[in-house]
Amino acid sequence: MDQLRKRPIVLVAAAVLLGVVLESYLKLSPTTSAAVVLFFACLSVYVYLKKYHHVFISIPLFIAFGVLYSSVIFSFTPKSEHVLSYADGEYKAIEGVVKTLPAVKGEAFRFIIDVSAIEDDSSGFKGSSGFVLVNLRGVRELKEPPRIKDVIRVYGRLKEVKNFGNPGEYDYQSSLGRLGVFASISVSEGRYYSLRKGSGLLNTLNKARHSISARIDDAQLKNGGLIKALLLGEKGAVPFEMREGFIRAGGAHLLAISGLHVGFIAWLSYLCFSWCLRRSTTFSLAYDVRITALILSLIPILFYGAIAGYPVSTQRAVAMVMAFVLSIGIGRVRDIYSAIGFAALVVMIVSPVSPWEVSFLLSFSAVFSIAWLVVPLKGMFASIDVEERSVLSKISGGVKVGFFVSLAATLGTAPITINTFNMFTPSSVISNIITVPVAGLLVLPSAFIAVILMPVSTVVSNALLNVSDVFASVLVGLMEFFSSAEYSSIWMLKLSGYEVVIYYVGFLSIPFVLKKKSRPIALTLFISCVVLLIAADIYKTQRSIPDKLRVTFISVGQGDAALIEVPPTRDEPVKRLLIDGGGFFSTDFDIGRSVVAPLLWKKGIRNLDYVILSHPQIDHMGGLAFMIDNFDPDEFWWSGIGELSNEMKEAINTSGVRSIKKGLGSEVTSVNELQVEYLWPELREGSDYDTKEVNDSSLVMRLSYGEKSFLFTGDIGRKVEAMIMDSVNAVDVLKVAHHGSATSSSEEFIRKVKPDYAVFSIGYANRFNHPNERVVITIRSGGAKLLYTSIDGAITFETDGIEIRQSTDLTNVGVF
Repeated sequence: MDQLRKRPIVLVAAAVLLGVVLESYLKLSPTTSAAVVLFFACLSVYVYLKKYHHVFISIPLFIAFGVLYSSVIFSFTPKSEHVLSYADGEYKAIEGVVKTLPAVKGEAFRFIIDVSAIEDDSSGFKGSSGFVLVNLRGVRELKEPPRIKDVIRVYGRLKEVKNFGNPGEYDYQSSLGRLGVFASISVSEGRYYSLRKGSGLLNTLNKARHSISARIDDAQLKNGGLIKALLLGEKGAVPFEMREGFIRAGGAHLLAISGLHVGFIAWLSYLCFSWCLRRSTTFSLAYDVRITALILSLIPILFYGAIAGYPVSTQRAVAMVMAFVLSIGIGRVRDIYSAIGFAALVVMIVSPVSPWEVSFLLSFSAVFSIAWLVVPLKGMFASIDVEERSVLSKISGGVKVGFFVSLAATLGTAPITINTFNMFTPSSVISNIITVPVAGLLVLPSAFIAVILMPVSTVVSNALLNVSDVFASVLVGLMEFFSSAEYSSIWMLKLSGYEVVIYYVGFLSIPFVLKKKSRPIALTLFISCVVLLIAADIYKTQRSIPDKLRVTFISVGQGDAALIEVPPTRDEPVKRLLIDGGGFFSTDFDIGRSVVAPLLWKKGIRNLDYVILSHPQIDHMGGLAFMIDNFDPDEFWWSGIGELSNEMKEAINTSGVRSIKKGLGSEVTSVNELQVEYLWPELREGSDYDTKEVNDSSLVMRLSYGEKSFLFTGDIGRKVEAMIMDSVNAVDVLKVAHHGSATSSSEEFIRKVKPDYAVFSIGYANRFNHPNERVVITIRSGGAKLLYTSIDGAITFETDGIEIRQSTDLTNVGVF
């Protein structure tokens, strides 16, 4: 407590941060928050006047201030002219000013515009307001990308930003909402018009940045995309396979400009300026070289942020490092915790959304963890007599330092990485010791100097870029080596709030284990935390075992995916089947990894028994390759008709899963007490089928459990419905064929199956206008309750074979 009293800025930063986070749960209005602040301010004044001085008395006031700050920043009441009022999924033309730096994502630019006008069908353009996320496709066709402050007009489908609506998913809607963005528009090439070029400092920096990017492209570097990511923050320029390798090796943080990158530039700049200044005896005697070098190092930091375009993440990184530099400059070098607190406050002021950003949490938790663990262990790094140490012992000490720094950062950030990415990367403890210096001391500095020299000498600049490219090849090779190691990365279930608290209590107790006086209590506490975490994990696994059949239709946008959980019997354990895995045509979004898998992990599911593909089209099989690779299924079922994607073929070959063809004539499969019947198609060889024929070759299955049944129809049309009419009977739940298309769900077929529930697996405001109005009327007239993944999110049915219960995860939720 005495140590905390001596570091009031740490308490202030922690209290404000806690208040900011609490507001997201309390949802107080700015007026209510201000009243709370006033109350605690009066209480603090009263306590002060009573001469009861104690730093802890002010903590509630700063918590309340954090609540007020957050409620004011994120309060939103849309006006009638707000662009959200027009976000109905229809085509609209909007005009506005480019607000953020366009980021390349696959074949698209993504940026935010501040809307000034919107097209109204009745009266042309009219005034509007609000921010819109633009997905501008066909970027290769653009001669010149949009820049900050440009005035543009775009035409496309304007939608409200929404989540998919599944348990365990990333809250994309809130993430954009904190930036004031509640609508998005998808724009194809040819529907983007530049009305007026922008001006100002940011626009000038944007032009310079684009010029630097073009120069790197002209140099035809092998790893140009990686260099642009490190130098300019263009993460989208890194090939997908390379990104995956960095993630599995625990080096994903290197691909986004963070405090680590800016810190390296600051440190190297400080060493350079310090060395130069010390060459002058006169200057050294007259001025403080250390303070001067620190101040001068701010210039390269600001320049680095400028060539990166100052997006929000770079602003945060620059602010954090500058805060550290300033705290050192004013004499707080020995108090790392105060420096961390000061930097956190500065960053929260510069970027109010920071407390919810993963990079903020990772950066500060890593720095704090290093200070918390490495400093108590510093006696292990070197002998007492530093002067007599040999070169070998110095190297050994450096390796020890690197190991414990990497270990501390990995352990301190583990709950954040697990809860954000469902992944823990033990390989990062070793890989970061080697790869971080390569990236920060070799690749980044050589590329940074190359940029500085671009206006001076093209030859020298290109030579340095090629040097940087050689170092980048070494970095990529190291990442490939570490990522290929067994257990380099482990997929994990997310931690609950209680588990996170227990983890950090155990983590914070580690330094006290090293002290003799506190060792017994600290060791007992640490072991207790480990035992509790293991018990919690066992509990989650047991809780995931159902006592009834559960069928969950997963919201995957315009596609299909369903999870079947079959309860265990006396002789067999729980069984799990996944029917289809959704998918988009975009290659830079793996719906298996980002949507389907998180739902399974949220349920505590680590393995699948059967993966089933209705038919090989991207909106059904796009996410299955990841599921086969990472959930270790025993069998893969499909009709054998059509062509599997290359990713699917590779996943099947490398995973060792048994591929089995199913169809009309196949024997009924018993999965514990669940019976799976195959009603269609007729099995045949070959893959030369057009799209329509592949739809009509969908694997049609009836799943029966006791008296209750489910019918999965894939994308079959009316022709196939007529052919299987004699094989179908009334069912309790119907997965509506082909997302409710007009080509399916004939009146005769619906009368025959007579479902109690009909599930439409569709995307929010989809471009096919599914479901068809006639189909909706037909099914509703039969008395079925209609459910839509675009509205209800994940839809779950639970039955004991006699009664059936239906629930939805969310309502009014879809996919942007």
